[in-house]
Amino acid sequence: MSFPIIGYDKINSFNTGVKKENKKVKYMLEIKILGPGCTNCVNLENMCRESVLENNINASIEKITDYREIMSYGILSTPGLVINGKVVLTGKLPTKNHSFTLVKQCDC
Repeated sequence: MSFPIIGYDKINSFNTGVKKENKKVKYMLEIKILGPGCTNCVNLENMCRESVLENNINASIEKITDYREIMSYGILSTPGLVINGKVVLTGKLPTKNHSFTLVKQCDC
């Protein structure tokens, strides 16, 4: 089984003794906006899309409006922001800078 290598690593080849350089592997972020479609939920979705586009981050953004699915994340107040399966924000609308910081912290 092989595992992806993140970052640049120098690996010594046992056969040749030559150092090889592996390329950086970037993963796509999975961003979910949780909410019924209120103004704040729409604004949060727009902020996330702008942050992703402006900073050239590879991400998929999904809007979830199903109450059962929202409750499965343990969110009691919307909007909610889930990045890579982790709830990072709930119940408030972040500033644009804060939304970028949240996305960037979860970026591989």
